[in-house]
Amino acid sequence: MRPRLPEPNERLLVHLSNFRAVKRIQDVVTVFARVAKAMPARLMLIGDGPDRSVAEYLARENNVQDRIHFVGKQDNVNELLPLADLMLIPARWESFGLAAARSDGLQRPTIATRVGGVPELIEHGHNGLLFPVGDTESMSTAAISLLSDQHRLEAMAKAAAKPHRTTSVPPASSRSYEDYYDRVVTAPNQPLNTITPSRSSHSPHRILHQVTDRLPRRAANRPHVSAPASRIGISIVTFVPRPGGY
Repeated sequence: MRPRLPEPNERLLVHLSNFRAVKRIQDVVTVFARVAKAMPARLMLIGDGPDRSVAEYLARENNVQDRIHFVGKQDNVNELLPLADLMLIPARWESFGLAAARSDGLQRPTIATRVGGVPELIEHGHNGLLFPVGDTESMSTAAISLLSDQHRLEAMAKAAAKPHRTTSVPPASSRSYEDYYDRVVTAPNQPLNTITPSRSSHSPHRILHQVTDRLPRRAANRPHVSAPASRIGISIVTFVPRPGGY
């Protein structure tokens, strides 16, 4: 299904997810309903999942059902996102924030929640805006303000196209993940769920970016490790939490 293109005087907001409870699709509709009362706007919802019926119900309750377009799962997401002016990601949790990463790479500012790995992709006031989970009033107020200011909107869009900022990880945190990796690749017959990483307050994917560069070389130097590449892949998936997918 192809979404209806917005009219020249309309703003187009977009949300991309699997419509699970953790994505808080109800907040997406709530924020949009307030935006739609302030200006001509449409909402494109990409994806599908168990909470679609919640979104449909709230759309009718807020009388915006004719301005919300459920386009379902799409293979051409990179062609749809550039149509939008603003992305909404009000999730309760995002381990990596792939939807935010997509919008960033396509020069689209994002309004999101300050959870998980999202703050590493969205810098508040620079390439997007961050808020506490459930604060739909602040999100909608910010969306209306941003969409009403073309200069600011374009500035954030340009900032979103620039490379993500990098953050160093304390050596102790990196070492904890290196130790975990060592235990995984040197114990090929041990169930992965019995091998747990040390606790760290730092985002796992931030640490991975710094650690994994030298881990494959380390595994390659261990002749007793069988199929290290496959074990590397499994270990990374195991210790990076992804409760929300994307």
